[in-house]
Amino acid sequence: MPEPNINLPPMDVEGTIRAAGDSEELVRRLVTEGEHSEEIHNTIRRNTDHLSLILGKQEVQDSNSPRLVSFQEAVDLGVAFIAE
Repeated sequence: MPEPNINLPPMDVEGTIRAAGDSEELVRRLVTEGEHSEEIHNTIRRNTDHLSLILGKQEVQDSNSPRLVSFQEAVDLGVAFIAE
């Protein structure tokens, strides 16, 4: 059976980066507050997963946004915090 021809709209890279910024800010704030709980860890995990997904998108990588470095730093920070 042939693959369906699906025409997806182009990605709103700027909007995606803005949304990822919300995840970055949340991860940094929660890590700075330093409270360890299952709820906090789950929130950090969801947001670091979101950032990792965004960082893996070719369109975002091609944007060469300076925010990409801080997104990766937030992922690393969140992962390390959860591992403590």
